[in-house]
Amino acid sequence: MERIIMHYDMDAFYASIEINRNPKLKNKPLVVGENIVTTASYEARKYGIHSAMKVSDAKLLCPKLIVIPVDKTEYIRISNEIHNLIFKITNKVEFVATDEGYIDLTDIIRPENKKILL
Repeated sequence: MERIIMHYDMDAFYASIEINRNPKLKNKPLVVGENIVTTASYEARKYGIHSAMKVSDAKLLCPKLIVIPVDKTEYIRISNEIHNLIFKITNKVEFVATDEGYIDLTDIIRPENKKILL
């Protein structure tokens, strides 16, 4: 039997958490990081800002950029909540980062739906 593996990656995970915590940040260019950009919101990406660039360079690209310090404890807490939700579906999962993993859906997808996926 062929296995069905789903990959998930929550893009801009840290930025999304910060926007959820403070809805006034929605639709504003922001980065999470201190000296280096850990993640950038979609609005910040429109200015060419991306992960691993210096925050000082990002501010040159977008002078109104909002910089939020990393809150690793909160990101791990939210990640653990998501992991617990996944474990309610299956324990056949491999987490590769706080916001990314692989889920084996082979035993979950009904046989009649498998042909649609393949």
